[in-house]
Amino acid sequence: MPRIVVNPETCIGSACCRAEAPGTFDVMDNKAEVINTNGDPLAVILEAARRCPTQSIVIYDDDGNFLWPE
Repeated sequence: MPRIVVNPETCIGSACCRAEAPGTFDVMDNKAEVINTNGDPLAVILEAARRCPTQSIVIYDDDGNFLWPE
């Protein structure tokens, strides 16, 4: 299971992540939140992170290595 972190200081609440991976992300109070790390396939979650306009999403693998950003 990946570890997904959203930086609330840089997130602008554009909801690109929710649009791409609605089972994983939601937006509350104009900030993205992880609602379920297993809500979407990993490839979809990675694409959501890539589409974030402020690069506010960091994804780690089980060993703590960066999956995104690469």
